[in-house]
Amino acid sequence: MILDMMKTDGRYDKVYLCYIDGNEAARHMYEKLGFKATGEEDEDEIIMVKELA
Repeated sequence: MILDMMKTDGRYDKVYLCYIDGNEAARHMYEKLGFKATGEEDEDEIIMVKELA
């Protein structure tokens, strides 16, 4: 619901998040929500983005 509200608001182009490398349950859930890996990492965290625009 939050992602839908952010998209409707119109002020947000993208949403970024990260998850711990190896947490396949989190990766799968975020991918189902439309997030894609950016190819960037921060220590042991994988960064993902979802385009809202």
